[in-house]
Amino acid sequence: MDISTSLVSMNLWHFLLLLSIGIIWMLIVAFKPSKEKLRSMFAMGLFLAFFDLVFETIGLYLGYWQATNSLFLIGPAVPLEVFGIAICAGAAMNLLFSKFSWEFSVPVAFLIASVGAWIEGMLVNTGNLVYLGGWTAFHAFAAYFVVFLFLQYVNVTFFTRSTFKAHQRVTSKKAKKR
Repeated sequence: MDISTSLVSMNLWHFLLLLSIGIIWMLIVAFKPSKEKLRSMFAMGLFLAFFDLVFETIGLYLGYWQATNSLFLIGPAVPLEVFGIAICAGAAMNLLFSKFSWEFSVPVAFLIASVGAWIEGMLVNTGNLVYLGGWTAFHAFAAYFVVFLFLQYVNVTFFTRSTFKAHQRVTSKKAKKR
């Protein structure tokens, strides 16, 4: 698809980006997070976007997939739209998941992996994503599952508002002891 065609049509990348913006906007309106929480949401969103950039670039170089039909690629592999989707997804993860427990995180990871693999199937069918080198939707499911569990742990450990407060309490206690 050339740039003139992609500017007048809405391919699946554009739809998913608009959908993710709408979802995070709705969550922000519904939950009314504090400015501090908004900062942690944005930080987690950026972390996920850059994690995805590295992950997708490695996958491209290993010959497993290639994204197509984007307005602009960030680096060699990541559509601009995916970078925006990842920021929104990371922000939503930070807002909605403030604790890590295996009994909750595993079924949520299963759900997210299922939806992620299904969306990738749609992207493959519409020509926005090409699987190569034997990569399949089952591989995508497994990757989403493991990555979500990892990112959920990273989110709770490093990016949640409660973690920031706990870190501030520990730091202030150490400062008072001096």
